[in-house]
Amino acid sequence: MLSTLVFIIISNNHEFRWYQLYSGQSNYVISDIIEAKDGNFIVIGTKMHGSSAAKIWLMKVNTDGHPLWNKSLSNSPAEGHSIAECSDGGFIIAGEFFNESLWRWQILLLRISEDGTVLWSKNLLNKIQDERPYDILRSSDGGFAITGSRDKDSYYRDCLVTKIDSFGNKLWDYSFGGYSTDVAYSIVETAVEEFVVAGRTRFLSGKGNTNMYLAKLNASGLIWEKAFGGSLYTKAYDLLKTSDGGLVLVGCSRESYEDDNHFTVVRVDNEGETKWSKVYDYKGIGFCIIQPNDENLVIVGETRSMQRILVLKTDMNGSVVAHQQYGREEYTERVTSIIQASTEDLIMVGYSEIGGDWEPRIVEAWFHKIII
Repeated sequence: MLSTLVFIIISNNHEFRWYQLYSGQSNYVISDIIEAKDGNFIVIGTKMHGSSAAKIWLMKVNTDGHPLWNKSLSNSPAEGHSIAECSDGGFIIAGEFFNESLWRWQILLLRISEDGTVLWSKNLLNKIQDERPYDILRSSDGGFAITGSRDKDSYYRDCLVTKIDSFGNKLWDYSFGGYSTDVAYSIVETAVEEFVVAGRTRFLSGKGNTNMYLAKLNASGLIWEKAFGGSLYTKAYDLLKTSDGGLVLVGCSRESYEDDNHFTVVRVDNEGETKWSKVYDYKGIGFCIIQPNDENLVIVGETRSMQRILVLKTDMNGSVVAHQQYGREEYTERVTSIIQASTEDLIMVGYSEIGGDWEPRIVEAWFHKIII
């Protein structure tokens, strides 16, 4: 049974914001959020109950964050990662499930109606290699593009992009990377049937360290690829296509494995050429970025201790104009997605953890309307 708790907080400028918490007998993780056509929101993630395997979890909430319904959609073990809206209504979910007969993780697609009914489900069967999706978007042709990773052997992974039609049929896929582990976490479409992904790589740095990775590709393969960070250890977790047609990567960087991560943002043009790069004093990892208007960026991530959510508002040159932290004492806070609603409200989602090791582990999902 799902229960909710609402926190009402007054911000420094005396405006209201609220924080909706979802908990119960199961552990809940929210991975992604999308606004429905009726102005409410669909969140997806994973539901875990005791020692039983995880299931993909779907919930619809109203503009105050109150649940309208919630459902478990898949046989276990499975996890929900990303959601996109279909052109004819409803949504498609990209997740992963463990195929026990093949002993492989495989990509699972679920097509759902606006009321959460599963219309069809498909797995992108790969009998040889594990595949994991991290992001899905609806492309200009009405189909979808999925990015993630594909295992190349027992130790290393390649970036993966898979293109499907609106019925979940695979049109093409392409995996790429170097001698080590390369992963693509985020994808945007920059032109018809041309996509750019962002993530991490080792083979382009030339120094054996991990760098932020950006690659443009189409059905024929790679068009270009870039690495950012040089001798630093850098990773990109989200990618934004800006209103002027450029791109912004957000992630983290550090000088060595022993050092603290710092919020890092790189802005490039549509060919991947650097316009500016910022390593901020804030210790932690940037996970999500949006552009609420032509003048600003909003970056969301986790502080160094991984116990607080940090929100940065910058201008388009990367200069910080505001920042805020959110979190509860003793809880480890994780942020997974942020969107700007049609009302111009900023909504971020994630989950909180407490316990583990010698104590029972509790995971609670949350939905937060923020003002910055």
